Amino acid sequence: MTDTAARDFDQDLKIVLAGVDSRLQKPFPEWPGGYPDQVEAALIDAVLSIRARYGKADTGVRAAVRRYKDALGDQAPNSLSRLADFDAVKLADVLQNHQVTGAGTKAAAIVKAARTLSDIGVEAAADIDPKDPGQKAAYVNVPGLGPVTWYYFTMLIGVEDVKPDEWVKGFVELVLESPVQQCTEYVRRLMNAAAPELGVDPRILDHAIWLYMRNREA
Repeated sequence: MTDTAARDFDQDLKIVLAGVDSRLQKPFPEWPGGYPDQVEAALIDAVLSIRARYGKADTGVRAAVRRYKDALGDQAPNSLSRLADFDAVKLADVLQNHQVTGAGTKAAAIVKAARTLSDIGVEAAADIDPKDPGQKAAYVNVPGLGPVTWYYFTMLIGVEDVKPDEWVKGFVELVLESPVQQCTEYVRRLMNAAAPELGVDPRILDHAIWLYMRNREA
């Protein structure tokens, strides 16, 4: 499905809603929550989550975020300029994560994203505007980052949205019986339209789909 203009959005939405109703656990599992007013934690989580197992509170991505907070002695880190000043090698050591995204480490991408956002006046979580194209561009122009993790980053600081990642796109493909891998924004639009029809926060729907698809692939 490469030409979304030729699609019947309302029909696709009905099919997605029927797929959600027939396949997903009810009531929907709670969204585990992000990092309101903790922009540093949200950025670290979003980038480390790229092609990674998320883990539990003491493992994976969340454990790395906790190590960062402990190293700072700040359990609510909310300063992009501080994160931008971090040495990327030292940050990788603190996070205990040397994974790569793009041409460099995830830690380097975190520092670069913090710097580019800080350079345009974004300091704290309250400064993030998901509708600001300049902010989005500052983020996605960092090698190894892209729109999906931008949406996830904003979700983690409190924006009601979905991240149209491989799990969500895979679910839409499954229920529509049609390929959608090149249609990230169309999938996001479908999910954001489905959530109010279901009476849930889009992040809860996103999480329910993630759990379903992860278990299906297990």
